[in-house]
Amino acid sequence: MRLAAAALVLAAATAGAEPPPCLAQLEIQPDRAVVGQAVVWRARILRRDDVAAVRWATPPRFPGFRVERLEGIPASGAVEREGRRYLPSREERVLFPARAGELVIPEAELACVLPEEVQPEPFLARVAGAQLTVEPVPEAGRPEGYAGVVGPVRIVTRVDPPTLSLGESARLWVLVAGAANTWSVAAPFGPVLGDADLFADPASLEIDLSPALRVTHTFRYRLVPRASGRLRVPPVEIPYYDPASGDFGVARSREVALEVSPRLAPAEARPRTSDPRTRSGRGPALWALAAALAGGAAWLARSRWRAPGAAERREVRALLVRARAQEAGDDVLREALRRAVRLHLPEAAALTPDELRDRARGHPALADAAEILAILERARFGDPNAPLVDPARVEAAVRALLQPTAILAGEE
Repeated sequence: MRLAAAALVLAAATAGAEPPPCLAQLEIQPDRAVVGQAVVWRARILRRDDVAAVRWATPPRFPGFRVERLEGIPASGAVEREGRRYLPSREERVLFPARAGELVIPEAELACVLPEEVQPEPFLARVAGAQLTVEPVPEAGRPEGYAGVVGPVRIVTRVDPPTLSLGESARLWVLVAGAANTWSVAAPFGPVLGDADLFADPASLEIDLSPALRVTHTFRYRLVPRASGRLRVPPVEIPYYDPASGDFGVARSREVALEVSPRLAPAEARPRTSDPRTRSGRGPALWALAAALAGGAAWLARSRWRAPGAAERREVRALLVRARAQEAGDDVLREALRRAVRLHLPEAAALTPDELRDRARGHPALADAAEILAILERARFGDPNAPLVDPARVEAAVRALLQPTAILAGEE
């Protein structure tokens, strides 16, 4: 771990001088990496309690890296420094070096806005730059099929329901998780799996830093059997390089299986007519089609609760309840809106406000949420021209994204 204290622009060191309005410290972990390894960039910021806002005067830049932007940790609690009260906050990015060599992260600069009668111009605090030594992934010892995954990973394969009949469908998930560049993992299955057809839904990438870095790449499929019997979903294997040990390894999921029973037409589906068309075979074919549709509707009713996103929707609704029941309701509402957006765009956490607005075009509910989040982001960094957002509008945007008509991708 490397800690680099930010250089501070200070007035002359005279007795009784005020401590600086802002303090910043940069942390890079680890301080050496290999190409593709996850590196955490973290700026720890202390703002004096009389600072009205903090924003980037010179935003951080990361040439030579693929960058995943994380939501910052807002100011909370308080610490004492030099006899003054400071509020801590945090800005974080996950960086993935794209090439070997000495990669330089330039300095950034924070603008700390004080009341005009105290200091008309923002106080500028420099966040130090950094240099990272990046080495290539070794050639020796690479296992067959190695595709550049750096960091140990774990693979979980799940299917739901485990038993079904012909004419029904199941959900299949493959989760690849670890402190690794899991986005480079290729889709584990094609359009056919044994005696079943697979229909891929959009994959998602989630990054979490609590308590340790974990990147999860989730592949989603709808599985439609074409024959009865036992359907085997084979293990998924992913070779990886572990920079901590300097060794290659292969992660492997467990095999899962489904039991597929023959299609059973309900008793009422049997024709009760002497119509010649029924006796000729056309009637049974129509009844079989009706039975298949009935089975599919029953599966949809089950999968709507079990499908990925159901638990997340319950969490968003719980946040709305919390927002009405506590003083910090605005912060909780913001979090509910962010999570509601990710129901439809799992990659939204890694998008800038402008990128999110571009992705939301043509989808009114998502576009409104993207506009609100852009305003809230401006306000979070102290933009004095950022308009106020009525909490009722935020709640309405969240509820719009929870409606079935707002579904954009990856769900029924």
